[in-house]
Amino acid sequence: MRSGRLKALADFNRDFSRHLKQSRHPLRVHLMAVARLAATLARKYRADPAGAAAAGYLHDWLKPYPPARLRAVLRRHRVRLDPKMKRLPKLWHGPAAAAHARHLFHLNHADVLNAVRWHTTGRPGASRLERVVFVADFCAEGREYREAVVGRRLAKRSLELATRYVLATKLAYMNARGLQPHPAGLAFWRTLVRKTPHA
Repeated sequence: MRSGRLKALADFNRDFSRHLKQSRHPLRVHLMAVARLAATLARKYRADPAGAAAAGYLHDWLKPYPPARLRAVLRRHRVRLDPKMKRLPKLWHGPAAAAHARHLFHLNHADVLNAVRWHTTGRPGASRLERVVFVADFCAEGREYREAVVGRRLAKRSLELATRYVLATKLAYMNARGLQPHPAGLAFWRTLVRKTPHA
């Protein structure tokens, strides 16, 4: 069963990568960079490299869509957003991409879809694959700001340390600008600070 699952994801990754290379998607370079780093981190930290790459390709796939179009995708696939997320359209592209990928590409791998859905905020109980994609999105090749460089360095040492650093940086950024984080990100932080690095 697992070998068939990996084959299906490998086929998806090959086809989606080929499509991106030929497309004019404004984030194609970022999507491919995140897929590469996510697969690399997955191999290092005993997650599914094919699943990590698939989530990397899909995480910002619908980000260029305006809020009205994202709302239409969410409604079409009957995705329910919590009250806080309904007021944060900048977060809609994750849930929309996960639902659309399930429908359009028949991807039914829960871990992959959750990594896509929650890649911006993280969430309590995030799987290893979810954390890999969360970190890879923040510090993939092409992101050259100081925090991304630090994140890449930490990711080579410990997935746990890198995850904590990325989330702390995101929360600090929002706090400095008077923005309210999504509750899932705050709850994710509380779970991380209670844990000892182990990965």
